[in-house]
Amino acid sequence: MNSKYSIDFETVTPRIAERVIRDIIHESFRAKDYKTLSNAVRNYVQATGDVRKIRLYMNEYIYGLDA
Repeated sequence: MNSKYSIDFETVTPRIAERVIRDIIHESFRAKDYKTLSNAVRNYVQATGDVRKIRLYMNEYIYGLDA
């Protein structure tokens, strides 16, 4: 899964960055790929400073709100 995602969160629009990080979070949890998850979250937060979206998307997955 690591090679599937290659994105520079600083150069894409906020909407695209949100969509990509949401997909990465959900797919990483499903695949139990926590290395990809932690790297993507770190890169996203460094680029955007938005921790709230991370919490929202993780809760979506954990509580099944993405169905």
